[in-house]
Amino acid sequence: MDSFTMDETKAFVQRARLELDMPVVAGISGTTAELVNCAMTLGLSGNRLHEYALGVMGFLIGGGHHSFVEIVTVLRAAGLSVDPTTYDGAYPASFESRFQALKASYPEAFPDAPSTPALAAGPGRS
Repeated sequence: MDSFTMDETKAFVQRARLELDMPVVAGISGTTAELVNCAMTLGLSGNRLHEYALGVMGFLIGGGHHSFVEIVTVLRAAGLSVDPTTYDGAYPASFESRFQALKASYPEAFPDAPSTPALAAGPGRS
């Protein structure tokens, strides 16, 4: 198995760890850039692209390959209205009804969850 050592002197790593208090795993995600570029080339945009980006996040974060800030930094650069400095606003608006259905089916999994997770705050939201 390969081993990766984070370069703690990089500005991105220092900002994520010290300023934002977010974990870093491997640096800014080139895999995200490739996957999103392919999706955009195939015509995904707007909410559809944002939903696709959730799949990318789930795959890469779930597999331990990248952290949120490493992925969302790329998504922001690709034009998605996400903010890599906060977890707020990570879900597209179309996700709200799905979240509510999931929360209703498994209330024990969301005991303290707000009615609108990560949608109420964030850039461009009021």
